[in-house]
Amino acid sequence: MNKTTLVALIALVGCGTAAPTPSSDATAIRVPAAGALPAASSVAVLTDAPIVTAPPDASAQAPAAPSDGPPDCMTSAPASDARAIVLRRSSEAPHQVPDDVIARFPAVSEDGRELVVLASSEHDFIGGEVQTLRFFDLPSGRRSSSWVLFDAVLHASAAEVRSQRSREDQAFRQGQALLAKKRWRTLERAVEAHFACSSPEWALLDQSRGATSRLPLRFVNAKLDIELVAPNGATKGKVLVRTLDAKWVHEREVKVTFPKVGRSLSVPRTACGEVTDLQGGYVTADRSLLVLLPQAELGGDSCMEELAVDRLMLVPLGAR
Repeated sequence: MNKTTLVALIALVGCGTAAPTPSSDATAIRVPAAGALPAASSVAVLTDAPIVTAPPDASAQAPAAPSDGPPDCMTSAPASDARAIVLRRSSEAPHQVPDDVIARFPAVSEDGRELVVLASSEHDFIGGEVQTLRFFDLPSGRRSSSWVLFDAVLHASAAEVRSQRSREDQAFRQGQALLAKKRWRTLERAVEAHFACSSPEWALLDQSRGATSRLPLRFVNAKLDIELVAPNGATKGKVLVRTLDAKWVHEREVKVTFPKVGRSLSVPRTACGEVTDLQGGYVTADRSLLVLLPQAELGGDSCMEELAVDRLMLVPLGAR
């Protein structure tokens, strides 16, 4: 129903321990409910750090220009090397984080122990953009802190808006302080396999997908295709993972548990809607972790879609 844009950033240590290494039937890590979030006071932060208004970061990840194939084909930049991330407010849209900074997310820390996501989406029904910075502890799969950097707060009084902006300034400084503790690697963003730039080396993978595949996603640089199998009304499904190595295609299935995608407006504290496909995805350079955003069918006007940051699935694949 609402338009959702997800941007996330994951970085992995070059030779150290990265995301958990499960077997091929590993269950996706479910984003915990709000009650599982530790108190903000449990996170070491610096509250007097300045809010940066530096020029745009020219090194931010952006879709790579296709080198061959039809002019309308799609590709993406590979996962980045580890580097610092600096939050910045937009000069054109005050209080919001600009697109070139959002493009640095999601990312994984250089030590492979943390994931950070910056998700931008809209409140369902009422509208209004929300930008949320969220950190995850990868060994446990649980979120460690979450900061609302911007909320449009439509239909609010002037006093309510001022109070919201003050909270956002505090969250901005706290989020930046946590980012400054480490260096981060941006994940590769998926493109729809049907529109990916063609190459002879992809022929085997295209053939293995078959005509009945729904909307598979392709990671061009990681040489990886994924496809979601989501039975109607099910709370669990599986991700088909096809990897391309030399002249061989390797296929495996990874079991996943779907997050709550909607909440009922008529029955309090009741989930609604179901996962039908994948709306987007990201992968680490070593193909050990997927960050997926499922597509939801809400089934009526009484079901409000959850924000993108609350619908994420973290799917560990193990080392390639």
